[in-house]
Amino acid sequence: MVILDGKLISGIGDAPALGELSLARRKIDEISDELHSCGNLKRIDLSGNLLTSVEALAPLKKLKWLSLSGNKLTSLTGLEGLKNLSVLNCSKNELTSTEMLAKLRELRALILNDNQITSIGAFDELVNLDTLVLSQNPISSLGTSLTRLTSLKKLSLSHCEIKDLGSSISNCLLLEELRLAHNHLKKLPKELGLNSRLRIIDVGHNSIKTFKCIKVLKQLQSLANLSLRGNPLCDEANYPDDVKSLVPDLQVFDGRPTDNKQRTKHRNKLKQTTEQRAIQQQKETVAASVKDDSRDELTEARPFIELVASSADAVSAAAKDNTEKPREKKRKDGPKQDSKVVSIIEGGGRETRKKPKKPKAELTAPSSLANALEAPDVGGGGVSSWDS
Repeated sequence: MVILDGKLISGIGDAPALGELSLARRKIDEISDELHSCGNLKRIDLSGNLLTSVEALAPLKKLKWLSLSGNKLTSLTGLEGLKNLSVLNCSKNELTSTEMLAKLRELRALILNDNQITSIGAFDELVNLDTLVLSQNPISSLGTSLTRLTSLKKLSLSHCEIKDLGSSISNCLLLEELRLAHNHLKKLPKELGLNSRLRIIDVGHNSIKTFKCIKVLKQLQSLANLSLRGNPLCDEANYPDDVKSLVPDLQVFDGRPTDNKQRTKHRNKLKQTTEQRAIQQQKETVAASVKDDSRDELTEARPFIELVASSADAVSAAAKDNTEKPREKKRKDGPKQDSKVVSIIEGGGRETRKKPKKPKAELTAPSSLANALEAPDVGGGGVSSWDS
C-alpha cells in the first residue's frame, strides 16, 4: 500500500510552497488528509495509480489542473467544491455518473472517456466548457444535455451506443469538431446545419445507408474533414464523387487528402507564374525608361563646339541686319559664314582653321537606373517571399 501523505510530500519539497505535484504511476492507492497542507497546489498529476477515492482533495481550493486518469474511481465525491478547476481528466476509470461535476463552472476541458457512464446530464452549469470527451462509454442518447454548452468547440462520443444525435447539439454554435464514429446512427439531424463552424466530422462505422440521410452536410460551408467510411452508404457506385459533389471544399475525405489539394497547388502555381510575368513586365518598363533617359542625356550632353556654333548662328543673323546690301550680297556669294564666325570667336578676332568636332561621348545609362536593372529581386537572394 502506498499512501500520499506528508512524508511522501516532504521528500518532494516544502508542502505550503508547492504549486505543482507530479505523482503519476506511483501505485498510490490512498490519499491522506495531510494533503491539506499543500494549499497552494494548482496542478496535480495522479494518473496511472490505484485510487478508489479522491475525497481528500477537497481542501485544495486553488487547483486548476487535475489528472486522475487510469485509476479505479467509481465516484468523484470531493471534487464538487473545486471551483477553480479548468482542466479535469478522469478517463479510464469506473465512473457511472457525472453528477459531482455539475457546479464546476470554470471547467474548460472535461475528459471522461473509457468509463461506465450511461447518460450525459448535470452539465447545465458548465457554460465555459470548451472540450468534452466521452468516448468509450455506453451512452445511448444525448437528450438535452448539450443545450447550455454554448462555448463547446470539441465533442467526442466515439465508440458509444448512440442511436439518435438529438437536437440539443444545435445550441453549440461554436462547435468545430464532432467525433461520432462507431455508434448506431442512421442519419444526421437537420439541426446540425446550424453548427456552421464545424470543420471536422467523423461519423464512420455507423448505420447510414443513403445520401438523403446526410444531405444536411451541404449547409456546412466550413467543413474540411469528413469521414463516412464503414457505413452502408460507402457501397454506392458513385460514393466518392457524390460526397464530393455534396461537400465540394473537403480537404480530407475518409482519412485521405482530396484532389482539392492538387487544385489548390495548381492555382498557387498559376498565381506564381502570373506574378513572375508581372515582375518581368516591370523590368522591361524600367529598361525602356532607362533608354529614354539616355536619349535625353545625349541631347543635354552635346559637345561644347556645337553649342558655340548655335551661338554663332545668332551672331551672324544680327550682323546681316546691320551691314549694307552690297556687302550682304558678297557674303551670300562667298563661303558659308558659320565656320568663319566660329573661327573669329575661338581665335579672338583672327581667322583660324575650323577645329574638328569632339567625338560624341558613348551613351551610358544613369548609374542609379543601371543599378536598379542589375539588382536582384527583393530580398537579395532570388525569389521574394510573396512569390512563394
